Amino acid sequence: MNTQQRQQPGLQLFYDLLRCSSIFPNSVFIRKKHGFEVPLEKWFKNELHRYLKDKVFNNNSLVEAGILNKTKISMSNDETRHYLNGIYIHITESEKNSYLTGVATDSHRLSSSSISLDKIDNFKPFILPKKAVFQLCNLLQENKENILLNSSETKIQFKIGKSKIISKVIDGKFPDYKKVVPQKNNKTLEVDTRDFIHSVERVITVSIDRKEGVKIALKKGEIELFVNSSSSGEGKENLKANYNSEDLTVGFNSRYLLDIASEIQDKKLIMNLNDSVSPVLIQDNSDKNLSLIHISEPTRLRRIS
Repeated sequence: MNTQQRQQPGLQLFYDLLRCSSIFPNSVFIRKKHGFEVPLEKWFKNELHRYLKDKVFNNNSLVEAGILNKTKISMSNDETRHYLNGIYIHITESEKNSYLTGVATDSHRLSSSSISLDKIDNFKPFILPKKAVFQLCNLLQENKENILLNSSETKIQFKIGKSKIISKVIDGKFPDYKKVVPQKNNKTLEVDTRDFIHSVERVITVSIDRKEGVKIALKKGEIELFVNSSSSGEGKENLKANYNSEDLTVGFNSRYLLDIASEIQDKKLIMNLNDSVSPVLIQDNSDKNLSLIHISEPTRLRRIS
């Protein structure tokens, strides 16, 4: 950590303490060759600016391409793990190319979206809180101008045209999500996205609890979706699909599955599997400039007599 990075949090703390003090001054005396006074807030902003990093991003990279919109579904609500209550924004490298990447996870599912961009030096990764994510998504949908990003150790500022959002960043270390990205999922399912969503919605109508699991039996040429509810009966539906491996049955949380499928813009939903218990990789190939993946954890299948 360089000297500037160490000094800024102390500067922020100093200003916060002064603001809370009953003897909050209106100005500060600058001791140079000739002493002079300046308004405290102006002085603070000028000093703080020395430690801010300005980055400019195209609007499309954050919203339309899905860095925020397509990953926010996987943000956690668990306050005991506050570092998961937002989206992790960082730079990734692959084959000498740089990508702006957003990742969110609630430990049961994970969404990652990356878009290629020119190499950016000294970009500090940060976790953007949930509230700021929704505010920024709403603002960017109404404004197509580029985004100016100012970041410090504890805060981040987005400027879009005449609008501005300032937020604290989440203090914590985001987990090494790359460890859970499946590498050996060689079984591939390809199914019409809209048909798949509608089929899941129909079969889960028999269940009072929409969080109840939906079972998918994969076979050559088709899949069978099945829901069995002890209180309200069962639902079953068959759907045409392309599947390249031996028969396999996998269970999912129906709400998680619908959340992910609803974010797929491609006509075909592609699901890569390994077995009935390993994480499943779901891809969206609608944009060649965008890498979008969702990972969902299968649920345990109950024996149906």
